[in-house]
Parts: sequence; C-alpha cells; structure tokens
Amino acid sequence: MTKTRVANASPTILLGKIGQLALLREPGIRLVLPRTVANEIVAGPAHDPARLWLSDPGQGLIQPDPP
Repeated sequence: MTKTRVANASPTILLGKIGQLALLREPGIRLVLPRTVANEIVAGPAHDPARLWLSDPGQGLIQPDPP
C-alpha cells in the first residue's frame, strides 16, 4: 500500500530556499500538492526556487483540492 504525503506551501517554499526540495520525495511515498497550495506558491516571486520547481518537475504533483 502506497502512503500519501500532502505538502503545504510554507514547508515547500522553505525547502526550496535551502535547496532541499528533494526531501519532499521519498521512495514508496506519493506526494500531492493541492491546487490551492500550488496557487500560493505560484503567487510568490518569479525567482523563488519552489515556484520554479513547481513549473516543471513539480507540475505532475498538483491535484484538485480535496472536498
């Protein structure tokens, strides 16, 4: 059974700032970024590492917000 981890904006942004976004990915763990979280990250500065990551490698992690 695969475990799911849901990322929030603040930890994702901070991990990006210290160059450690890879810590979000773990073998056997499915990472999800709700659309609202992605929107919050994208609203940040254009040069923000989390925003840049989300525009390419992180794009596939965005999921609709849960009900």
